[in-house]
Amino acid sequence: IQLQNLTREQKVFLFVFKGLLEDLPKTDIGNYKGFLYHAYASDAVNVIVWKLDDAQGLMGMAVGRLGAQQLADFAKKTFGP
Repeated sequence: IQLQNLTREQKVFLFVFKGLLEDLPKTDIGNYKGFLYHAYASDAVNVIVWKLDDAQGLMGMAVGRLGAQQLADFAKKTFGP
């Protein structure tokens, strides 16, 4: 757990893994202040995925109940542009 807000029962999980955006299902690209990400949603959680390091083929993923734009804001503050 990267972030936990007990009063609102919110948690955000952050992951780093090897892969390519092309390996994931196609979706529209979100743009939060220049932070580009792909968003996926279910009734329970939202997921965003972004390129973290092209040279090493690393991607980042944030999962939580926050909206996609809020997850992107948190990821941008955590990992940088």
